[in-house]
Amino acid sequence: MKNNVIAVVGPTASGKTALSVNLAEQFDGEVVSFDSMQLYRGMDIATAKPTKAKKMDARFASREFKGDEALQIKGVSKAFGERTLFSDIYLRVTGGERIAFIGDNGTGKTTLLNMIMQLEPLDAGLIRTGPAIRSAYLPQIIRFDHPERNLVDTMLYAKKNMTAQSARNRLAAYQFQGED
Repeated sequence: MKNNVIAVVGPTASGKTALSVNLAEQFDGEVVSFDSMQLYRGMDIATAKPTKAKKMDARFASREFKGDEALQIKGVSKAFGERTLFSDIYLRVTGGERIAFIGDNGTGKTTLLNMIMQLEPLDAGLIRTGPAIRSAYLPQIIRFDHPERNLVDTMLYAKKNMTAQSARNRLAAYQFQGED
């Protein structure tokens, strides 16, 4: 019995895997996947085989930030005059974790959030967010550009293609009703 081999080659993210799976299902075959480095490992005749000089040589002294980390706080301190809110705090939050800052009034919860959002300078330490993190923050006190507008009008001006009924529906989802 003769076995046929179909090779699917192409640049990264060009759909090779999806095509290979479809072909394997159609012809009752199997997918054997390997990259060029695996192919070249035992082949000294390949002309495109990277030379030792062209291979990437990277050394990393220490682990500073892992890919699954969402937030890293290292040695952060904050004081206002003689009053120290917190000093030398450390926190590492990985993807999927949920955290809450809980404490009495005036202990620095909002200040720490403002520091994470880069709205407040740090006295010491480092705060880093992961490369895929997009931050959003709703402050305790909201200041509107046009305080004379009601919420429906504010939404209509902000979202040009929104109808008044859509604005009311969206606001109602957040328990704003009537003349709120």
